[in-house]
Amino acid sequence: MLFYLSKVVQASGLLAIAIGFVTKFPQVMDIKLWGIGLLIFIFGWGLERYFLQ
Repeated sequence: MLFYLSKVVQASGLLAIAIGFVTKFPQVMDIKLWGIGLLIFIFGWGLERYFLQ
C-alpha cells in the first residue's frame, strides 16, 4: 500500500511541474511551482527509496 502512495505522490509532483510548464509556455515557468513540484516528487521518491526496503 505504501508503494502505491509513494507513486501517487511522485506523479502529483510531476503533474505540478507539467501544469506549471503548460500554463506559462512561451515564458519560463514559475520557479515556486517548480520547486513545490520538485519537493513533492522528492518526498515520494524518498518514501519509496528509504521506507520500502
